[in-house]
Amino acid sequence: MQNLKSLSLSRNLLKRLDYLDSIADRLEQLWISYNPGINSFAGVESCTKLRVLFAGNCNISNMREISRLQVLPALEELVIHGNPLQVRSEKEEGPLVLQEKILDMLPSLRRLDGIAAIQWRTKMAEGNEVELKGLFDMMDTDGSGTLSLAEVRAAFEDAEIRKRCMIKAETVDNVFSEMDADRSTEVDWDEFKSWLSTRRKFTNEELGVM
Repeated sequence: MQNLKSLSLSRNLLKRLDYLDSIADRLEQLWISYNPGINSFAGVESCTKLRVLFAGNCNISNMREISRLQVLPALEELVIHGNPLQVRSEKEEGPLVLQEKILDMLPSLRRLDGIAAIQWRTKMAEGNEVELKGLFDMMDTDGSGTLSLAEVRAAFEDAEIRKRCMIKAETVDNVFSEMDADRSTEVDWDEFKSWLSTRRKFTNEELGVM
């Protein structure tokens, strides 16, 4: 046990993980997939050298359990597929949202659910661009290909659009000024995309860790 660095406990009907203290200072890989009794990562926080955590098809149901992993500085690979958290997110929020939240919360991950983090981020960027272009076209009511301050003000009267852009109603004029990088008094697609693409950041409420 003194040299134990990898531990496989998959399919063992486990319910708790708070017995790892004796090996926590050296454990690097922990495989606990297919243990439907495990609904919490409590106990894993003590494994400060943990690099790999395979926890697919357990019973993890909320982001608070993912937030426990933030204290693991070496964690670079996580498998969470098949947990209620993943299944519910895909059904209610759509594809890629959970992965985006996890990578936002655990930015040092190199692989998530068997896929390289850079591949996830590429997929997200492509998906976000399609969504943003649809939003831009909806706001561009005169079809000019640019947004005027009046169009932006009118669009941001809609609470759903403000939510998607993550701004408050009272900040619309300031937001327009920030978007209008070339000070042309019109916001083109590239300016709109650049401003909103760099703004995407989940709040604790959106992450579900309040």
